[in-house]
Amino acid sequence: MPSTTQGDKAKGAGKGFSDGVLVGIMMVFMGIFLCGTVIGMIIGLPMIALGLLAPFIGALTGLAYIKGRCPYCGFEISANFSNSSVLCSSCCERVIIKDKMFYKEENP
Repeated sequence: MPSTTQGDKAKGAGKGFSDGVLVGIMMVFMGIFLCGTVIGMIIGLPMIALGLLAPFIGALTGLAYIKGRCPYCGFEISANFSNSSVLCSSCCERVIIKDKMFYKEENP
C-alpha cells in the first residue's frame, strides 16, 4: 500500500527559494570579496551572477521535492521526484518512489 505525500509543490518551492536566498547571499559576498583582485574577477563575477539567480534556481529545484511517511515505519521522509528510491533514515529500509508516492520495495 503506498504512503501518501503531502504539500509536494508549495512547500518544496518555498523551501527551495528560502535556501536559494541564503546560498545567494553567501555567493554574492564571496564574489565581491574575490573581485578585489583582477584574477579573482574571473571567478568572482560569475559567482555574483549565480548568487543573484540562486533563489530562482532553488525554487525550481524545490518543485521536485516530496514529503510523506515511510511505508515501513511511518517516519516522515522527504525526497526528490527525480530519485527512484530513498533510504528511510529511521528504519534504513529502501522506499521506492513512483508516481509521486512512496511504496515498499518489492522482493522478487
